Amino acid sequence: MSEQASASLRRDKRDRKRVVQADNVFFRQFPDRQYRVRLASPVEIRQKALNGGLPPRSRGLRWFLAIWCPATATAAPARRICLFIPNRENADTNLYEGTAHAVFDYAAESSLNLVSRMASVAELLITELCQEEKFEEAW
Repeated sequence: MSEQASASLRRDKRDRKRVVQADNVFFRQFPDRQYRVRLASPVEIRQKALNGGLPPRSRGLRWFLAIWCPATATAAPARRICLFIPNRENADTNLYEGTAHAVFDYAAESSLNLVSRMASVAELLITELCQEEKFEEAW
């Protein structure tokens, strides 16, 4: 690995740690909260994109994170679930708990629907391949 790539990885690790610390501070300052919506940081977007997990976003939209930090994790808030969701560039992130919860649920449902659709497409492809093989075997 080149020195430049190593330096980039170290920088990403440092930046990611800062983002996690900021979330930890939020949930410690507001112990009654379990949900939060905020802008996704550049390092989070980069990491998600590297894993092939972000579709292109439309013009005028930015990536946000809907975060759930279960009540059992308030002692160790690094245990949280973060879901990417696109929204208007100027969308407000100062949300009440109920609104942040609804945004998280929407993001979770959207993610599950996407996974379900992908699984359905994969199942159709497998079924088609199997039918083609049986058709070829019949000849």
